[in-house]
Amino acid sequence: LGRLLFGPFLAVLALVADEGRRLARQPGRVARDWLPHLALVMPIVAWLEWTGFGTLRYLLLVVYPGLSLTLLRSFAEHRANLPGPSRAATVERAGPLGLLYLNNHLHTAHHDRPDLAWYRLPAHQRRHHARLSAQAGRAHRSYGEIVRRFALAPHDALVHPGRQDRR
Repeated sequence: LGRLLFGPFLAVLALVADEGRRLARQPGRVARDWLPHLALVMPIVAWLEWTGFGTLRYLLLVVYPGLSLTLLRSFAEHRANLPGPSRAATVERAGPLGLLYLNNHLHTAHHDRPDLAWYRLPAHQRRHHARLSAQAGRAHRSYGEIVRRFALAPHDALVHPGRQDRR
């Protein structure tokens, strides 16, 4: 629950801090990366203001929830300590989120065939379910199951299992 509510704010804060450090070391690269982005965002900001929707409303009602849903997917699927080559979990039934995530919730199928178009992943998952399930680091029935199980309970340790203690 904390990841969904506070995660987007913390992710943006981390990005700003990382880019601030990078700006001090590589100002030219930061300008190369951010100036085109900012130039392309300006017409969107102008349009949001012209329509009366507003930039702040867009950030709070579209961007923040969108980033929150992205963090739900990464929370469920990416784990450094899962077995298997992809270290990823699969969510068997994603419902409407499957379309939003372009079927990448079928993570083991996606890693098995990264060249496969997103709309072909469900059929590939069904055809190779036994093999892919054996390869999956973990399988969840649905995102609803994930929310029920982990909304108020820890999911895993936040320290990467490969990190060496430097004491």
